[in-house]
Amino acid sequence: MTGSNGNGERIVGQPISIDRFRTLLDAYGATADRWPEVEREAALALVARSAEARTMMDDARKLDDLLDSLPVADPSPELAGRILAAAPVAAPQLPPHRRSSWFRRSFGTLWPELPTWRPAAALAASLACGLVTGAFLPAEEIGLGQQTDLSAFVLFDLDLDIDETWL
Repeated sequence: MTGSNGNGERIVGQPISIDRFRTLLDAYGATADRWPEVEREAALALVARSAEARTMMDDARKLDDLLDSLPVADPSPELAGRILAAAPVAAPQLPPHRRSSWFRRSFGTLWPELPTWRPAAALAASLACGLVTGAFLPAEEIGLGQQTDLSAFVLFDLDLDIDETWL
C-alpha cells in the first residue's frame, strides 16, 4: 500500500484515502491499468476492504461504459480551422550566421532602437581613449606625480630606480 508524503510522492506502506480514490476514479476511470502505478496496489486494496470504494468503482465503470458507447464525431473543418488559427506560430529559424549572439541580445535589450555595432563601437572607443589618456598624459597635468610615472615604467618595461619610500 502507498500513502503521500505531502509533496505528491507516494510512500509505500500507507493506505490510500477514499478521497484520493475518488480523485483517481474521476481522473483515470474505473480501469485499474490506467491508474498511476505507485497508487494502483493501494487503490485495489481499498476496493477489496471498503464497500463505499466498491460502489464508487461500479459507478465509475458504468460511466466509462456509457462514454465508450457514444459515437465519436469527426471535427468539422471550421473547428479545425479555428484551432489552427489560434495556435501559436513558431518563429522562423534564422540561418546559423544570422542567429543572435549573447552580445546582440544584451545590447538589444539595453538599446533596442540602435544597431548592435553602435554600442559596441562606443564601448571600444571609450576603452581606447582611457588607455591612451592613462598611458601618455604627463603625470604633472593630472596631479599624481611620481605614482603615475611608475605605472608608465611598468607598462613600457623601462628600468627604474625605486625609492624605498614608495614601498
